Amino acid sequence: MSSGRILLRAVQLPLLIISLLAFVQGGLSADSEWYWSHPLPVGNHIVTSYFTDSENGWVATPFEIYRTSDGGSSWEEVWSVTPSWYDITSIFFLDNLEGWACGLDGLILHTSDGGVSWTEQVSGTNEDLSSVQFTDADYGTVVGDGGTIIRTNNGGGSWYPQGSPWAGGLSDVFFVDAVTGWIAGPSRYLLYTETAGAFWDLQFTGTDTDYNGLWFEDAQTGWAAGDESIIASTDGGDTWVEQYSGSLDFTDICFANLSVGVASYAGGAAHTTDGGQNWTFETMPSYQYGLSSISCPATSTAFTAGNMGLIFRRTEGSGWEMMSSHLTVEDLAAICFVYPGLVWCCGNDGGILHSSDDGESWITQEPPQDVYRLADIRFIDASNGYACGWTSTYEGRVIRTQNGGVTWEDVTPPFLDLPRLSSLDFCSPDCGVVVGNVGEVVRTFDGGETWTRLTGLTEEGLSTVRFGDSDHGWAVGEDGTVLRFDFSADSWSQQFSSTPGTLHGLFALNADTAWAVGWNGTVIRTWNAGDNWYKIAETGDDYRDVWFFDGNSGYLSEFGGGICIASNGGSYIGPLNTVRDDFVKCFWFLDQDNGWGCGNDGRILRFGDGPSGVPEQEHQGLPFSSSFLRVGALPNPFDASATVFLDLPGPGAVLLRLYDVSGRLVDTIFDDELPRGEHSLFLDGIELPPGVYFLRLEWGGQISTSSCVKLR
Repeated sequence: MSSGRILLRAVQLPLLIISLLAFVQGGLSADSEWYWSHPLPVGNHIVTSYFTDSENGWVATPFEIYRTSDGGSSWEEVWSVTPSWYDITSIFFLDNLEGWACGLDGLILHTSDGGVSWTEQVSGTNEDLSSVQFTDADYGTVVGDGGTIIRTNNGGGSWYPQGSPWAGGLSDVFFVDAVTGWIAGPSRYLLYTETAGAFWDLQFTGTDTDYNGLWFEDAQTGWAAGDESIIASTDGGDTWVEQYSGSLDFTDICFANLSVGVASYAGGAAHTTDGGQNWTFETMPSYQYGLSSISCPATSTAFTAGNMGLIFRRTEGSGWEMMSSHLTVEDLAAICFVYPGLVWCCGNDGGILHSSDDGESWITQEPPQDVYRLADIRFIDASNGYACGWTSTYEGRVIRTQNGGVTWEDVTPPFLDLPRLSSLDFCSPDCGVVVGNVGEVVRTFDGGETWTRLTGLTEEGLSTVRFGDSDHGWAVGEDGTVLRFDFSADSWSQQFSSTPGTLHGLFALNADTAWAVGWNGTVIRTWNAGDNWYKIAETGDDYRDVWFFDGNSGYLSEFGGGICIASNGGSYIGPLNTVRDDFVKCFWFLDQDNGWGCGNDGRILRFGDGPSGVPEQEHQGLPFSSSFLRVGALPNPFDASATVFLDLPGPGAVLLRLYDVSGRLVDTIFDDELPRGEHSLFLDGIELPPGVYFLRLEWGGQISTSSCVKLR
């Protein structure tokens, strides 16, 4: 190993500086996006689904479509749009390739490859469309708001409007052939045509219900499901018989034949084997949430899907089983990451979710039984972690694990009386601070075995506490409260924050530099250990969390969900504008292009350049398998030193260099021969100033780079 400084070849330096400037100015890799990690396949609300048989089907959110070819056991995202100028409401497939979708603002899309690619068709209307159906490759109908009915006789090459006897919203359409069809929507009535829509008549249902779903097996026999009612007809809709009248509001209905059918409602589904003469009401396992659509492609199989990405499958003799990966639908309040690929989240009901494989799969971990809500979680290494929150009677709780969360124990200070605890941070397995309601501050130097209560600092509620280094840090909270602590001097002091608003998020880059964010879009920053805090932004949006990678670039999250990009130290803030960041309320980043986020209803997302969030050339969960040229540092961020992991596809000369954010060569870490495979090298960062650095690995004419951050 050598540490001599070597000048870059002239042809390399401009390219490197360009890439570094792109990193600093843009803040994002062009390939980095938010991908679902929990639940899978999707955590957004599923608005529509369609199955052509027991194995092949699709579910769609307003801007994503997922497909299964094995009956829902696995799902593949086949299409999404960024930003979300499309808003899908309904999909329909003739077979496993040919399909259509409709949506808001007159949207109609067509696919001929199973949903992988879509072409927009000209609908001729700006009304919101709610349902699409085709009887063959030529004849199709779409309905929507304002009594909109549009038809095509050439597969959607052209659409033409039809006159409607109803000017209100239309919710569903069903044709049994090219000329005979029905539409649901108007209260007490269905629309009916036997002239391919040239003329539409009103059929009286005999009830006052708004019907949401239709299904006809032939021109005579059909069903409609709606608010507190299911009705059936055996004479083409001339007369209707109410098969169910009660308190359940049905969203959709589907039949496999004249006998077997299903209908979805908020917390489950109704099932019949005698044409609806009798219905069995089956609640879904564990969750009572809205189910928006249902499909019954065979007598032995049915599917339903709805809110928060919930997907269920019913098989004969087995009942309903969940096909999505929901472990919880409770809100998540905090997330943290530890090498190698270990992630924890916590939230309502004391829930703790843990992944040991970079979010590919999740398990639940059980805190002590009386914990009602966990507000923050921090792991120091793969074994030692802490979380804090409160019980159902608002008594503060601190819990600890020393085995990676396999078991958790209560280490709450015995003198604590009823303050909710909102945040904690540890700089080592032993040394930590916990803060909470009414100015509560407690600290420990022995891993929670004993605690010291610090009084008289403030009476304001404290939201977040973070270390800047092993001795210094801040806590922020209500009415612009900022507390600075210095363990080396055993001192705590209030600092002037320059804002009266509540501060919720806090990020400390080092002992001198930190940001805090809160109500009304307030962003404050200090460069001098808090001697001065400057209000650098006030956007009007309420901010929940903040993370900066250097003195320039970072991210902020909004209370209702959503990510903003910050540059120029936070003086410029703009929306990220992706289709999934709206679900992120709090986050943890590995670097500017890799991270984690979580939010309401158990949602967890991974930020990166692929569904697993793992970049092809930069893998934070090192070491690697030897198939690509890769380099990375762990831990990242680091303090005094880090381990640099290399993965070489073959033997040869290796040149590993470290550059700062301006493109200046800082050090040559290694310049020698190495065999194929995985290697680890020592990075001495004691004398490096805090900031972002870049590792550049050259081998066999190939180059791999990754970023790392020195905290202090």
